[in-house]
Amino acid sequence: MLQAKGACKAYCGVEVVSDVDVDLERGRIVGLVGANGAGKTTTIKMLAGLVEPTHGEVVLEGQPTTTPWARERIGLLTEASALYEEHTPREYLAFFADLYDVPRGVARERADRVLDRLDLEADAREQRIGTMSKGMRRKVAVARTLLHEPPVLLLDEPTSGLDPVTARELEDFVRELRDDDKAVLLSAHDLAQVEALCDTVLVMHDGQVHLRGGVPELRERGGDKRYTL
Repeated sequence: MLQAKGACKAYCGVEVVSDVDVDLERGRIVGLVGANGAGKTTTIKMLAGLVEPTHGEVVLEGQPTTTPWARERIGLLTEASALYEEHTPREYLAFFADLYDVPRGVARERADRVLDRLDLEADAREQRIGTMSKGMRRKVAVARTLLHEPPVLLLDEPTSGLDPVTARELEDFVRELRDDDKAVLLSAHDLAQVEALCDTVLVMHDGQVHLRGGVPELRERGGDKRYTL
């Protein structure tokens, strides 16, 4: 569905991602792990259509992810989701509904369905985002990511810095998204989380994918290799 084929990205002549292949399919979660600086964020930006590969291609059903058609079908949750702190969740999500050309009534139903599932209380949806905890803000960001019902989801550290209860809620929700036939990429440092959630794992190091496969398979194939995450 969403594929990177030999994708490379260079800045000022320095290649930061080299010859990366990614294949996301509906109903599966692919994990992306690696140390800071391994190239994960740049890879996600190419998959999301935010930057073009210097070489190779990144396509969604044959269309470059930089095209409007493809970007409308991708939901991106960044690690540091910038929310408009003066808005309430209702106002914030209505603004993005307009950007996505989703009727506000439809958008409200979709957002409420997600926020109900993630246990964000109804009264919290009317308070300013700037007064919310990190966990509450993360739930609003997840609702925004799903507002236009994209078939592909790119989740960058979705549970980073969250309390265990909220993190578990989001992990369970990611499983439900897979069961709902979404194609999901999950970038994470928590290897226990990756093992619990992901069908396939890509291990990045120095801008390249060095290992790929299921977690048990990677344990066997990794041998004596060590990667600091």
